Amino acid sequence: MIGLTRREVLRGGALASTAVLAGCNDSMNTASITDSSDAMSERRALDYIRPCSAQITEQFNPDDDAHIDIGPLTFANVLDYLPTIDVASGGKSVKARLIIDPGTGVTLTVPEAEREHVALDYNQTNWYTNGTPLDTAQQTVRFEACESDTPRQYNGGIVVTSSRCVTLEVGIDGETSPRKAVLPVGTKCES
Repeated sequence: MIGLTRREVLRGGALASTAVLAGCNDSMNTASITDSSDAMSERRALDYIRPCSAQITEQFNPDDDAHIDIGPLTFANVLDYLPTIDVASGGKSVKARLIIDPGTGVTLTVPEAEREHVALDYNQTNWYTNGTPLDTAQQTVRFEACESDTPRQYNGGIVVTSSRCVTLEVGIDGETSPRKAVLPVGTKCES
């Protein structure tokens, strides 16, 4: 089997990795992220670990200029639609598909200062027909490192209460400091 690069996946190549397991129960998809701080303890029930088995195999044809790359992580196609989204007062869940290089673990975190208006929406068990409410979304999501020779894709997104430039912390296994990702939701942001 020949592995695909992240760019080949972005160009619509088929993933050779495991598809989403049908009939997974909640215990296979959720776990607590441990942290000794009081703030994290309060949010622990809302945090989530996305296992390798929860990746998607859907193919798509993106615009090469529409991605935000942060090291081994790509927010795919977000520049195509995020700046144009009309975010109604009260909040909206918006799609932000991720592609992660093989063998890499990544943790997304909403910084403390953003948490009143921003959350993550990558827990499939919490998805609702009309979007995920801010108070049931996650503040930290861990994407496990997978033994694979192809990039992994994960569906999901972010929840916002209004148009904004959303800053997320991107923790990459093996790096000592998180990187920053800025997503333009309902507005344009300086890069």
